[in-house]
Amino acid sequence: MFAEIQREIGIALNAIEMGDFDGIGEIALRLKNDGASYNFPKLSGLGNALYDTVPNRDIGTARSIAQKLMTYMGRTIGGYAS
Repeated sequence: MFAEIQREIGIALNAIEMGDFDGIGEIALRLKNDGASYNFPKLSGLGNALYDTVPNRDIGTARSIAQKLMTYMGRTIGGYAS
């Protein structure tokens, strides 16, 4: 599960760099739903925040949120590996 979420965040970062807001929106919704399904409210909240950047096509905020997602997942995975 964690590897798949990290892969999706990587795809989101690529979509952000390409300005692909349709792709960003799809991934953001999956992250939001995955967070809710697996009881990771922070993941769900960040996915929702990423989704909120789509209507205004806010690249800067989308990039910042995606970086926060990467940091969060790195910490989460590290916590489970310990």
